[in-house]
Amino acid sequence: MKVKHSPSAILISSQNIIWKIFLVMVLFEIFIVFGDIFLNYYEWISSSAMRRFFNITREDSLANWFSSMQTLLVALSIWIIYYLTSCRAKVDKLFKNSRWGWLILALFFTFMSLDDGSKLHERLGTFFKESISDELLLTYGWQMVIAPLFIIMGFYIAWFLWGQLKKSKQFYLVFIALSILGLAMGLDFVEGMDIAVLDSYATEHYMKVVEEFLEMFANTLFLIVFINILLVKVGQVKLAFKNKN
Repeated sequence: MKVKHSPSAILISSQNIIWKIFLVMVLFEIFIVFGDIFLNYYEWISSSAMRRFFNITREDSLANWFSSMQTLLVALSIWIIYYLTSCRAKVDKLFKNSRWGWLILALFFTFMSLDDGSKLHERLGTFFKESISDELLLTYGWQMVIAPLFIIMGFYIAWFLWGQLKKSKQFYLVFIALSILGLAMGLDFVEGMDIAVLDSYATEHYMKVVEEFLEMFANTLFLIVFINILLVKVGQVKLAFKNKN
């Protein structure tokens, strides 16, 4: 007598996934901030190499790696949404226009990931400082050149996702994320101002810590919004296991 084994399935709650991703991201961001403050700034560890690893302002730090990988995850989520939307567009005309919007967002966040990993906007700012003698550009290199693009994309993201999310709670997270990024950009602008109180290393460093934390937290909000959209498009996540015997 043969015993038939029915396949077993594991159903995964999308809200459970999103909550765990949010929690892990935020806890790691807090760890990065505390690592910079105590291990680097207050020198709780004697090794200068390890202090540089936790220094949130350095390009070769843990914070820079995490930030670039986080933005890359956001970009990959949008690329998958774009692919699924493009597949739906072949049979549903309603998706034809929205797929181009997702493509623009995917390209933008891919650029942001490249920027996080290479500090591209800062290098462009230095390039313009060296090429142009204008006093304003000498003080605010990348802000005068790249910031307008970021502002335009911020309004575009808000406009596009407003139509996609249909006034859902997810859109408020998008609004909060964009506001936080605007605040971080404002801090970066203030850092370039000639203000006596900002001349000390401690003030400058802590402002940079706050700026980087705000950027990471904003990307966390973007990530959970796009993962939620992705899971809605994919549907219920189901893992099935079948015994061949």
